Amino acid sequence: MLPGYGAGDASTVILQSYLRSLGYRADGWRLGRNTGNVPAQLPRAAERVAKAARRAGGPVPLIGWSLGGYLAREVARDRPEHVEQVITLGTPVVGGPKYTAVARSYRDRGVPLDAIEAAIEARNRRPIERPVTAIFPRNDRVVAWQACIDHRSPDVEHVEVTTTHVGMGSPRRRTASWPTVSPRGAEERDASNLPDAHSLCASASSHVDRAAMSFL
Repeated sequence: MLPGYGAGDASTVILQSYLRSLGYRADGWRLGRNTGNVPAQLPRAAERVAKAARRAGGPVPLIGWSLGGYLAREVARDRPEHVEQVITLGTPVVGGPKYTAVARSYRDRGVPLDAIEAAIEARNRRPIERPVTAIFPRNDRVVAWQACIDHRSPDVEHVEVTTTHVGMGSPRRRTASWPTVSPRGAEERDASNLPDAHSLCASASSHVDRAAMSFL
């Protein structure tokens, strides 16, 4: 289970516990805090997944929250032999941080968001070979829900839930309100109408502050 930006395994403890109560084996990524440095963290995550697959005797499912979901997707893209399936929670699959409420902080540090978006789009041209379930809430308040819609993966299911970005880590409070959206239904959504990053940052800054506190 891969945590979101700024978070570590402590942020997924509740979700791990819930999955264990259902009889699943759940484990954190054990790589410390997700710093957001994807080029540095992706090889480490891939090696961690490879070790888990060797211990399990076969490919393992990956669950990633927010940026952790992006890392899970890219591990599956690069090392499909080690991944059974990918489940993402509020994960932007286009734009990286550009369509999230932390875009302003990246831009203030001089991070080229347009270049990141282009690099992600280039990787997306190589489809993920494993099944993907993309879980997202329209009322996310941190990530634009449109950025969570995957138009590239050949085997993707979109599941819309009634919660917020932070609330996705508390499954006992939200499982009753998870209507399933078919892949075709998701494709018909106007996911190209992404919000301006500046307006998203302005409207969601307080929620990001609370999210960061809950992660640390």
